[in-house]
Amino acid sequence: MKKINIQSVINIILALWVGIWFYYLLFNWDVFIIQLNTNFGFNTYNLYPFVFFFFIGLIGFVIVKYAIHYSEMQNKWKDEENKSKTKLLEKDIEILKLKEVLFKMQSEGMNKSASTINALHAKLDSLTKKYNDENEEITEVDRKEEKE
Repeated sequence: MKKINIQSVINIILALWVGIWFYYLLFNWDVFIIQLNTNFGFNTYNLYPFVFFFFIGLIGFVIVKYAIHYSEMQNKWKDEENKSKTKLLEKDIEILKLKEVLFKMQSEGMNKSASTINALHAKLDSLTKKYNDENEEITEVDRKEEKE
């Protein structure tokens, strides 16, 4: 079943409104050409009341039609704006994921180099300890020789 568009409903009602009034106009011309004194509260006018109310109703329906059309256009613009914002946010998320992967790779590389540096420091410490131990033995032997 098709989704009924509100704009189509308004167009159908507007066409029915005009059709009914023209049908009434064609078969009751004498009623439409009668002029009556119409009091608007502030002044009295000599008008054709059926023509007047026809145009008031027509203007009302046209205003409703374009108000709904404007509302639909605003919703469409908001949807497009939300879609573009969503696309930008998805791109931002992808960039952040790439940065996270890059950071992990860099930190893994730093961990590897840090572990290598720690191993070198440990080796250097052991070598300096051996050197210091040997150097102390040599100085003790030299002291003993000097005393003798």
